[in-house]
Amino acid sequence: MNDAQFLKLLDYFSFSWAGYRKVRKGVKKRIARHMDELGCRDMDVYIQRLEIDPQFRLYCERLLTVPISRFLRDRRLWEILPDKILPLFFDKKSLSVWSAGCSGGEEVYSLKIIWEMLRETYPDFSDLNVTACDLNLENLERAQKGIYQPSSLKTVDLALIDRFFEKGPTRKSLAVKSYLKKGITWETFNLLHDPPPSKAYDIIFLRNNILTYAAEDLKLAGFNSVISALADPGILIIGAKEHLPEGVTGFESIGLPYVFQKNL
Repeated sequence: MNDAQFLKLLDYFSFSWAGYRKVRKGVKKRIARHMDELGCRDMDVYIQRLEIDPQFRLYCERLLTVPISRFLRDRRLWEILPDKILPLFFDKKSLSVWSAGCSGGEEVYSLKIIWEMLRETYPDFSDLNVTACDLNLENLERAQKGIYQPSSLKTVDLALIDRFFEKGPTRKSLAVKSYLKKGITWETFNLLHDPPPSKAYDIIFLRNNILTYAAEDLKLAGFNSVISALADPGILIIGAKEHLPEGVTGFESIGLPYVFQKNL
């Protein structure tokens, strides 16, 4: 599959070439395998098959997800969370968080680790309830198992690994300890098309997904849908290299240029 053919598929889904440019190699391989399975040698024929069968279209859209993550990604974020962000919610009985596009669960368990450490200093701190959503079922299954290779933990201190992980089922793998899985609800969810959960979240992680991979018109619609589930005043966290869609107002950066508080 050449880039022109891949671009045609991205245009069909209203996805961004700029977002996929550096990661397209692996994605193209997955799409090419699906095309072979369906007997489609031409991108136009493949897109026609997607149009005819919604299940094939959904499967293709899942193949286009890019599950690149690791624990404590963007280290500065995880340093300011316990110092400047989570203390804003000390007076709440229950802290509600949405990981919108949770990939393989590294972000969710990173949050649980930070929260467990904060509870040592503030034992009466809120209960934590996390809704973790992803379009890709394989990502969710991996996240629920909580088993990772050392490459996912390369930015995690050895002391934290010893405390929060145990030996996994294979020689080098590590598994999160079972108590970190409590309070997490895992759900399949399409950020661009599904209506957001009805509850208002205190914190939404919307990192390195629709703001990177969706085209501008779809990006704004998806973003507005997601933030409609954010409480007032809630915290929105996007990727370190991402920006809010043009024209979005009502947010003020707090602590870092990619962490925002929703204005009342």
